[in-house]
Amino acid sequence: MKAGRYGVLTVAASVALLSGCGGAESSGAGPEPAEPTTAETTTETASETTPASNDLILDVPIGDRRIHVTCFGPEQEGVPTVLFESGGGAPSDAWDRVVDIMAPTRRVCSYDRAGVGASPPAPEARRTNKDLVADLEATLAGAGIEGPFVMVSWSIGVLPLTVFTDAHRADVAGVVLVDPRPPQVSARFLAALPPKRKGEPEAVRAWRDDDLGTFEHDPSQNPEHLDIVASYAEVNALLDPPEPFFGDLPLVLLSASGTPAAAWGDLPPALRKEFDRIHSEEQHALVAESTNGRYELVSPSGHAIPDEQPQAVVDAIESVLSAIT
Repeated sequence: MKAGRYGVLTVAASVALLSGCGGAESSGAGPEPAEPTTAETTTETASETTPASNDLILDVPIGDRRIHVTCFGPEQEGVPTVLFESGGGAPSDAWDRVVDIMAPTRRVCSYDRAGVGASPPAPEARRTNKDLVADLEATLAGAGIEGPFVMVSWSIGVLPLTVFTDAHRADVAGVVLVDPRPPQVSARFLAALPPKRKGEPEAVRAWRDDDLGTFEHDPSQNPEHLDIVASYAEVNALLDPPEPFFGDLPLVLLSASGTPAAAWGDLPPALRKEFDRIHSEEQHALVAESTNGRYELVSPSGHAIPDEQPQAVVDAIESVLSAIT
């Protein structure tokens, strides 16, 4: 794969939990993709440009725009395809190092959501998970990519993964959540901050007004036009029933040991400790959404586990595949 740079949604510290970490270069050495096709190019024409007959490098038309999708590796009867969902603002090449390891033996697919990487932005000024999933459904249909899938998300990618799973339960065979941003975290962070006062630390003001305020409430602040607060609400509604949302699906959650230290910035020590506690509790709550879930701490690693510790991601995916097949 081509080496790629992680997308960045905001300059504030909380970006570490919402998207990829800026400046982290991928260093995979797999097959070099062909140049993206245009929106008018047919699937058949795009396929002719791929470096191997099994590989798909497509720009799937969706109305007047397109979604860029790639698949590599052999298709095997009875073995699910691995489908990657990137973090907020991060292109599909955020998974390059993982794909490079897996493609020789597994079918792996990833795509650029609208407004990211090789996929032009959607026309809507405000989108939610339901719009992202509608794009994914059209992309899979247009590219002829069929389930079942092992769904693998990174960071805020857990949100569309959850909505897709709800709509396509028969097609989701297993789940891997890579340092996910749980949908309850922001509300709990905001509640943990002290009342606004003059002379408060700048880091506290920035978290309240910028990271948990303008950034999450204003879709124009991110390239996907995602209404983050509304998207959290969509997923919270799905996770609210008492029964585990993922049922007995094999699920592995990878948590980065370095995420809190990188994300909380210059918050006072007591708040950093409280944010650590909230973050850990909410990630464990996601694991409990499956009766067959497992939590693993990846150390050493920052939030960019797919780039920093790709083998940990591969091992988690393989363990889910083993539980299925």
